[in-house]
Amino acid sequence: MKKQPKFYLPLEENAIKVPRFEESDGFYTTKQRSKTMAKIKGSNSKPELLLRKALWKENIRFR
Repeated sequence: MKKQPKFYLPLEENAIKVPRFEESDGFYTTKQRSKTMAKIKGSNSKPELLLRKALWKENIRFR
């Protein structure tokens, strides 16, 4: 007896289609845009660190 999988993949006809972002399709980025986007951070940003240090200094602990 074969075990049933715990999840089911969608059928090919119902699959979500995600476009490919390729230069041949007109999608491209400049070197400047790439540099700008590389600088964006999701965590440990300057404002976040300043706030965290100020709270820590006031003995406010959080996670």
